[in-house]
Order: sequence, then C-alpha cells, then structure tokens
Amino acid sequence: MRLIGLTWQNPRGVDPLMAAARLWRELHPDVEVVWEALPWIEFEHRLLDAVTGKCKPYDMVMLDHPWVGTLVSHSYLRAWDSLVDQSYLDDLKRRVVPPSYDSYVWHDRLWALPVDAACHAGLIREDLLAIHDLPRDWSVLGEWAKQRFDPPRSYPLVLSINSVLGNCLFLALMNSLGTPAYTDPENPTCDPEAARKILVMLSELLTFVPPGSTTWGPWDIYEYMTTHDDVSYCPQIFGYVNYFNTAGNRKLRLAGCPTLWNKPPTPILGGVGLAVTQTCREVEAASAYAMYVMSESVQRRIFPSNSGQPADRSVWDDVKINDTVNGFYSDMSSLMEHSFIRPRYSGFHDIELRNADTLDRFWSGAASLDETVEALRSPLVPNR
Repeated sequence: MRLIGLTWQNPRGVDPLMAAARLWRELHPDVEVVWEALPWIEFEHRLLDAVTGKCKPYDMVMLDHPWVGTLVSHSYLRAWDSLVDQSYLDDLKRRVVPPSYDSYVWHDRLWALPVDAACHAGLIREDLLAIHDLPRDWSVLGEWAKQRFDPPRSYPLVLSINSVLGNCLFLALMNSLGTPAYTDPENPTCDPEAARKILVMLSELLTFVPPGSTTWGPWDIYEYMTTHDDVSYCPQIFGYVNYFNTAGNRKLRLAGCPTLWNKPPTPILGGVGLAVTQTCREVEAASAYAMYVMSESVQRRIFPSNSGQPADRSVWDDVKINDTVNGFYSDMSSLMEHSFIRPRYSGFHDIELRNADTLDRFWSGAASLDETVEALRSPLVPNR
C-alpha cells in the first residue's frame, strides 16, 4: 500500500514527515508513505490543481489555515469527526498550543490536524543587537535604522514581504491599527486610508534593507542572517525553529513584534495542518499515519530532532528542548496567545494571491501608491 502526500519544500515541512514515515513503515511494513515537496508558491498552486482535479490525486495534504474554507467548499477534505471519536478531538485541543486547533475548525468541524505551529515574531541576531536596544514601535523604526545604516557594512533591518508574506504583514498591521481587512466574504475589502498609511511607512523602511531582499522568502532571511553579519533585525516574520540551533556563533533570537503607533501588535497565526483528502484511496491507513504524526511521542521525539516545529504544548513548555533552540518556543508562546486567525472563507486564497502580486509590484516600484491602494481595496468576490 502506498500513500502520497503533498507538502512544502523546507526542512520544517519535509524532514519530520519523512522521519515519521520511515518509523511508521517499521511498524507497518505494508504501508509506504511518500511526500512530494514543492516550493511554497508552486505548492499552493498544486494544491488548487489537486482540488480541481487537474493533477494526480493525493491521499494527504499539508495546508495553511486560510485554505480551509475553499477546500471544504470543494468537498476536498475529510472532516476528522468522521474519522475519530470526539474524545480524541477534545484531548487534541487540550494538547496543542492555541489557537492552532481552532484555525482548522470550519462550520464546527475539524478539517486538519494541527501538527505544526507558528506565528509572527521579531527576529534578531543577539550577538549583534540586544533586545533592550530594539525600537518599540514601527513609527520609530525608520529613525532607528537610519542611525545604523552604513552599506554595505550594515543594513540594520530586513522585511519579510515577498509574495504572500507581504500580504501577511499587511493584514497583521491593518489588524493592529484596528482596521481588519477582508473579513466580510460578501464585501472583501480594506480601509484605504489605513492601507495607505501602512504602505507609506513600509516603503520608507525599504531604504534600509539589503538590495534584492524584497524577493526573499522567510527561509532566505533566516539563511542570510545566520551567514552574514550586516543584518541584525527583522521586525515581523514567521518563526522557523530549524534555524535556531545554538551550536553556531551567529545566534538568532525571537523578540516581540513592535507596536504600531502605540497600538498593540497582533501577530498573524501560521503553522500547518495535516489533512486527509476525499480522493484518498486508503482512508483508514492515512488517518492512522496522520494521528501517528500528531501523537505526543512523535511530536516530542521526532519533530525536534528533524527540523520540525510541533504544535504539542509539552514541547513548547520543555526547558531542555528550549535550551537546544535558544528559547524559541518559550519566546514565541506569548506571541501565539495574541495571534489572530486569518479569514478562511471559500476563495480567500484568491485575495491572498491577488494581494501578493499587487504588493510585489509596489515594492519593486512597478506600481504607484495610488494604484496599489486602489487594487487592495477593490473587492475580489471569491469564486465559490
């Protein structure tokens, strides 16, 4: 028996799943689990192709929570209450760091197991920059950066704004400002004045980032900051634990996100869920493997040693595990508590992809501020 899954191409998205698959086959020699890994943007497009039947079927998929509504509306996922009893789900919700579980609940049913948890956080090189020296508010970040800007020796900051990451930062800042965007599926739009204010601030900060960095994914930022000494700070980025091994000299550390004109930060929830599809040929085997990945033993034993970022609360609270990753989980815990769930209605991913292209054109100078604000505020009624 062979089960095929789809995931994104990064050690965090591949290694723990493959390690669990190898162990699972030792326990069940007749079941082979194969994971197909694609770069993030290609992965999202492949997921949409899978939903619409334009590519080969998958038995399991890893997914970002904003996809839930679209996938459910296309009857692509199997609800977990049809695969396990309620006591399992109740225990699972208690086990994982909130709000991971709730992010995969749609119409009162759980559609993916929260095997991986993350949210926005600040990121520093603690050997170059002390936490108490960080700017506390986005509004003073430009002046802070200007004082430290000395290219090519020093680009004091980098922004995680490439593609959908730019939209995530935009959504987080809009939410912090008290003007949450795209929350109404019947009129998915944003406040144009708030959007303009945020875009002006971010465009001014681009003066101080490394050349070409607006095209970097989060993993590129992590790689750069662990191999170069000219960037010391990223104010808001999704956490990736696999870059926090304390063996190296260039030590990364998470920090809180800045306030926005004295309004509290609202980090965006990340993480990835594991779902069983309606096209799955061996539902019992696939759901058993998925529950194995979600089990406390795999979350605690396999994920940390294989670049994984488990959602199990016992890992986040474990002092020894935190010591091996420079306090990653303990630093992110308070941020997770205040993180917010993105819209998940059917078609919201269309808005995310539209905004990603719109913002990329703005960062590159290919679109004006007025054009960008108009594009962002224009309702894109999702295809249902």
